[in-house]
Amino acid sequence: MPDKPLTEVKSEELKKAEEAAAIAKALKEKAEYDKLAAEAQKAALQTEQEREKLQATREMGLAQAQADIIAKLLPKGEAKPLEGKVDIKDVGAMARLVAYHAMKVMASEIAEVLGKVLHAEDKVMIVPQLDFASGDLPLVEIMEQFDLFQQLLAAQLMENRKILQAPPPPKKAAAVSFAAAMSPVTALLAMAGTVIPGLANLAGYFKTDYTITGYEFDLDKESLVARVAGKLGKKGKEIYLDNFSTLWDLAELPIIQTFAHLSQLSLDLESSKASLADEKAGVPAGGDTTKIDGAIKDSQALLDAVKSYVQAITTKAAGEDYPRLVRAALRDRVRQMRITHLLYLNVMPKSGGEVITKKNFWRTTKAVGYLGGAAVSYVLAEKGGRIISGDTLIRLSVFNYRLAAPEVSDLKSIPLSHL
Repeated sequence: MPDKPLTEVKSEELKKAEEAAAIAKALKEKAEYDKLAAEAQKAALQTEQEREKLQATREMGLAQAQADIIAKLLPKGEAKPLEGKVDIKDVGAMARLVAYHAMKVMASEIAEVLGKVLHAEDKVMIVPQLDFASGDLPLVEIMEQFDLFQQLLAAQLMENRKILQAPPPPKKAAAVSFAAAMSPVTALLAMAGTVIPGLANLAGYFKTDYTITGYEFDLDKESLVARVAGKLGKKGKEIYLDNFSTLWDLAELPIIQTFAHLSQLSLDLESSKASLADEKAGVPAGGDTTKIDGAIKDSQALLDAVKSYVQAITTKAAGEDYPRLVRAALRDRVRQMRITHLLYLNVMPKSGGEVITKKNFWRTTKAVGYLGGAAVSYVLAEKGGRIISGDTLIRLSVFNYRLAAPEVSDLKSIPLSHL
């Protein structure tokens, strides 16, 4: 076989070289494509992982938020899984109502005991504290001082009239005719501003006193007082509360009538002093005015003393609800009621209760137990202080409330005083 021409051989080798170069280029392009595809796949996988991670984080955050909400809605307590119970520390309003029930039962017991020792003619006042007698001190002190001032004013008036050598002025003297035309209290309040400065404010004090509704008890104590008073009232007993009354009969109180008379004597002495001054002005030059001067000086000193005292008892001191004169008038009102017995009622502090629930993991609560207890004390005494009856009672009430059947829930009260 004849050899191929050199030109043809070179052409074939060139063709093979071109094919090899094309294959190499194709392989290179495929390798680059595969690399890019792998990188794209890796990027897509990373993106998917990031998305899944973000979704998982979001779901965990949502679950945590839901858990926090549920935790806030659920009651907090000390769980005892072995007993299947939860003791809740926040007893709530229901336990307090159960404690009120215990107090209500004890109030009925107190009324039952007192109803047997009190007679139909007895008048009982429920007082806010055991130290009730100290409230009489303003009344006693003021009445004693008023009596002393009345004696001194009357004596000074008598001395002045002797000096003037004139009979006692008529009851309706011109200087006081306007006051005499009014009631003693009205005259006192109308003219005190000129005779005894500071007394004009007294009307305001008594205007406020008309609205007094009683001593401000604590809520629990007030409930006890209301129950005992109501029960005794139904038994026909005459029961009163300290300061729980009006003062429309104010002018009839002895202390106010004495106050009015003291004011009238002060007015009379002021008029007498003015007459002495006129008498002195008519004495001839060089005449003896020693007695007149002494009487004028003594009259003024007495009027100043009365003025200072009245200002002191009509001014409210720091820490007091009313001025001394008002407190004395309130106690005078009690004295006029002819009270025969004093009754003190009290609820011991720190009354409390508990809530007990029973549940398991699979069922909702079927029953709730509410416990409430209280301790109350009472003392009944004659107005002179002799104790008639007294005791401290302790009672616990239990309310078993059944959620599935409320109609079969039961409320029981257990006395603990004998323990």
